[in-house]
Amino acid sequence: MERRAANLPADAPARIAARHILVSYQGAVGAKPSLRRSRAEAQVQAQQLQGRLAAGEDFSQLATAFSDDPSAARGGSLGAFGQGVMTPAFEEAAFRLAVGERSGVVETPFGFHLIQRDALDELRASQIVVQWAGAERSSATRSQDEARQRIEEAAARYRRR
Repeated sequence: MERRAANLPADAPARIAARHILVSYQGAVGAKPSLRRSRAEAQVQAQQLQGRLAAGEDFSQLATAFSDDPSAARGGSLGAFGQGVMTPAFEEAAFRLAVGERSGVVETPFGFHLIQRDALDELRASQIVVQWAGAERSSATRSQDEARQRIEEAAARYRRR
């Protein structure tokens, strides 16, 4: 059964991809014990980063440089996630964004977030096996070169999709 988040319209997507910048503060959930930034300082820093984004700076670069979340190493990318996974305030903001759109400053128990919705690119992988004469347990009559050509053609068709 699919979990649906509260406060989202019925037509909200079940899964999205997003990245974020987290500006945490002393006492926030998950904050490093060494962090000495106050809540007010964190809020100001998040607002300053929001201004830099509005001025055209790259989200991924700012996330890498300033985010307090481990996702900073990936440009803030959280990858794909479904409803009911993130903290409610974060989730509500993220799922209401259009692809490419950015949120304002969003506060959660972890700190202040800036969120950007990314395109969701998911695929389900399957295996394609092309046998050739002489391969273990193969009853095929094609040569190994013919098998290689067929698999390269299948891969090219897949990439064009």
